[in-house]
Amino acid sequence: RRSAHSHPPRDHPLLYDDPRSGWIHNTYPDVAERIRAVSGRDASASRGKEDALLKSLQADNKRLHQDNARLNADIARLASIVQTLTDEIARLRALSTGQVVEMGKQSNR
Repeated sequence: RRSAHSHPPRDHPLLYDDPRSGWIHNTYPDVAERIRAVSGRDASASRGKEDALLKSLQADNKRLHQDNARLNADIARLASIVQTLTDEIARLRALSTGQVVEMGKQSNR
């Protein structure tokens, strides 16, 4: 004996071959919503949590991009300082050998 609202047969191709069919959701949306609520998967609550998580992740992403830009600027500034110091070390080493004389300066001879 089948009631008017009985579940379709197990071998129905649209219900069991295609996981996207959503028979109960399409046929009885109020029942599906109650099932989600009882199982802790309320659609609106879930959407609210996902929206809050998305906003939090977007804020984190923005902060990390700003940190990345700041750190890249620091790297560029420090690379310039390192190059200046490397050039100065090379100049001083050359002068310390006595084989190189700095132009524009008078020697102590």
